[in-house]
Amino acid sequence: QSNGGSISLKEASNFGVRCILSGPAGGIAAARYLRSAQINAKKTKQGLITFDMGGTSTDVSLIMEKPYLTKEAQIGELPIAIPMLDIHTIGAGGGSIAYLDEGGALRVGPQSAGADPGPACYGKGTLPTVTDANLVLRRLSPSNFLGGRLQLYPERAEQTICRLAEQARLSPEECALGIIEIANTLMVKALRVISVERGQDPLQLSLVSFGGAGGLHAVDLAHALGVAEVIIPPTASVFSAFGMLVADTIKDYSRTIMLTDVPDRNILDLAFEPLIARGIADLQEEGYSAELLEIYCSLDMRYKGQSYEISVPYTGDFIEQFHTAHEALYGYRRMAAPLETVNIRVQAIGKNRENMRIIPDEELISANGAYAGKEPVIFNQPDQVGEIKPVSRDTNIYQGELLKVGDKIQGPAIILRSDTTILISGEEQAIVDQAQNLIIGLGAKL
Repeated sequence: QSNGGSISLKEASNFGVRCILSGPAGGIAAARYLRSAQINAKKTKQGLITFDMGGTSTDVSLIMEKPYLTKEAQIGELPIAIPMLDIHTIGAGGGSIAYLDEGGALRVGPQSAGADPGPACYGKGTLPTVTDANLVLRRLSPSNFLGGRLQLYPERAEQTICRLAEQARLSPEECALGIIEIANTLMVKALRVISVERGQDPLQLSLVSFGGAGGLHAVDLAHALGVAEVIIPPTASVFSAFGMLVADTIKDYSRTIMLTDVPDRNILDLAFEPLIARGIADLQEEGYSAELLEIYCSLDMRYKGQSYEISVPYTGDFIEQFHTAHEALYGYRRMAAPLETVNIRVQAIGKNRENMRIIPDEELISANGAYAGKEPVIFNQPDQVGEIKPVSRDTNIYQGELLKVGDKIQGPAIILRSDTTILISGEEQAIVDQAQNLIIGLGAKL
């Protein structure tokens, strides 16, 4: 569902609206599963930023104790008034088209080459894309793309980039770097919306990168945002599908109550009772036993006179939590202002009954060295006035499937996997953890 939980086929057929954002929601469910595993191993920052970069778009979200939910989503021009994970989407992906606007400035997206014809280097397209720029910069391997199952055509990428570069009066390498810089700037803005603008310190967050194109951009984005760590899971390109396998069953219930001032807890307890009972009954009907059930109660609150509400957990200090949340979101609190409690909400969760292991068996880990030599890769080296200047560096290449738990990689480096390519663009060090996640530390060696 769009709220990050699974539902039965019967419910999905009756309430299709609940599955509108099921794809991106799967990625967040997987990231939450990953965070739980890291919390158990005491190897996590305070929260996670999810970064899902595919071919046509990039989806980002924030996970603290739980993912953020919203009731004010919009698909196209249609409002969707059901609980959905708060996912911020922009039109920047591997297939985003680069062009010059009417003023002669270089732009990227939101138009996309899509899957057909796709980027020029796939063999059909004729327009320059982010993927073509990465190939011109030698950050993709033409012979090892999709594990060698998809042939890339570097000459087609170069032709399209050269045509655009000539119009922009740049060298092909400068033009390709410009395309990457613009795409990265768009994605950093999206990451700031769901982190800094919500009062979260990026230093306390880890960036979880997935989607087929995410690994090529994650480290540069982490530097620009100021996070200290990048996590790239072993199933990066199908991370959302993995999330659908490990997602809990989640059911949401709500009721409008419209109470003014500080609500009486006895009245609230009575109002919650039927919603809680319904949630428990619905989950038990789907076969969940009592030990697998979790119930979360929350309130939609606002200062009197406002037209928007903030959801806060229904706990002993829910009034203070509302003031704190309001201050974090909007920069102020009004302690003397009367309050309104608009809705009560219950989320009933049936915990996934399968203990799905993502830690591989030792016998499945290859002992062969992953090092595959050096290749020249083009990076951005700003000059004294900050202009983009391309510089070629001999860069270590590694075969991702041959990396072992505990292996360390010193950047700059490129890691080639059959499903994605990962760029470590600077002096960062990466290590493979027990779950075969690649953990890239920024600012300090791991």
